[in-house]
Parts: sequence; C-alpha cells; structure tokens
Amino acid sequence: MSQDILFELGLEELPSGLVEPLAKELLQQVLAAFDTFSISYEAPCYYATPRRIAFSIKKVSDEQASKSGTRRGPAKAAAHNAEGQPTPALLGFARSCGVPVDALRLDEQDKGAWWVYDFEEKGKKTKEWLPELLQDSLNRLSIPKPMRWGGESFQFARPAHWAVLMYGQELIPAQFLGVHTHQQSYGHRFLHPQALNISSIDAYENLLLEAKVIADFSKRSESI
Repeated sequence: MSQDILFELGLEELPSGLVEPLAKELLQQVLAAFDTFSISYEAPCYYATPRRIAFSIKKVSDEQASKSGTRRGPAKAAAHNAEGQPTPALLGFARSCGVPVDALRLDEQDKGAWWVYDFEEKGKKTKEWLPELLQDSLNRLSIPKPMRWGGESFQFARPAHWAVLMYGQELIPAQFLGVHTHQQSYGHRFLHPQALNISSIDAYENLLLEAKVIADFSKRSESI
C-alpha cells in the first residue's frame, strides 16, 4: 500500500535568495531519509513562494521495509560453564538482544561455533514516523541567519504561521516551529487573503493558483 504526501510550511516573507534553496533542500533531506529507511516513493516535487516552502511526493510506501539478520554472540566454548549453566557472556548477549537464552541458536561452521540470534525488525508505519522525519529535516536545513521569535527555543529563517501535513486524504496531527497542522493554506496576501481548505493533494497546486499564487517556483520565474 502507498499514499501521497503533502507538506507545507507557511512563513513570514522569506528573503528572495532563500525561497527556492530552502524548499529544494527540505525535499532533498526528506528523500535522503526515505532512501536510508527503504521507503519507496515516486514523483517528488517541491513548491516555493515568498511565504511558503512545500513539497508533494506520490506513492509513498506505508511502512519502512522490514529488516532481518543475525547477531553473533560468544563462542560455544565460552557460553557455558562446567556445570552446563550459561556464562555471563551468554546471558549478557541474550540480554543485549532483548530475548531469553533459549531464543538463541548455536551456529556451527568449519571455522568454529558461536551462539547467535536471528532477528527480524518490522518497519515503522510511515505516517507515524513522518512528523519526526520532517522535524529532523527542518532542523538540518542550511539557514545563514536563523532567528528566534516569541520567546521560543527553536529558530528558523522566518517565523512560522501555518503548517499542513497530509497523508492521502488524512491530516496528520503534528506541530512544527510552534504551529499545529491544519488542512488549510493561504493564497496571495492581498489578492486572496482568505483561508483555503485543501480537499485533496492533487488539487493543491490549482487551489493556490486560483488564490493568485503560483506554487511551482520554475513556473513562477517563467511568468515574471
């Protein structure tokens, strides 16, 4: 299963030289995390305007890929004492794996024998992990002169005013830079100041266009 993702962070007006670089780098950070944790995706696209950085990604897998493998512990000769009881080495290995000793197995090879633990880690659900991933990506952005506001401990290029995080048709509750996520965006400050309800991710770009905002940075540059 997979879902589309939309993230938008509404800000006070950004310096012109930061608008595209911030949006582009944010998407790059997110995709790097997806690749690291084996989350598949298609058609990533960033949006950048003076008052927002945003991106959409299609067909994001709903969970990380599961991982399996084998951890090697103490050698057979060091695993039990003369009475056949587990040694501290074997007990410590089992404890580090979070399992009882009887969950281990003896792996006998030509070069020797070792006690091992075969593990399988089920991947996290993407929508549960997404807010943490995004916050980490925001923290990693290259901002020449970050600022603080309102006595908050965090800092960013400019104060945040709204945030949107959608996973398919679902709004993901989260908080970024002091603002909670909602399913509302905003158009042009003067030509369309009313809030915009985002009914679907596919409608996002056209919704902003109707509100006098060209979200695609390259399209806006061509129109100027």
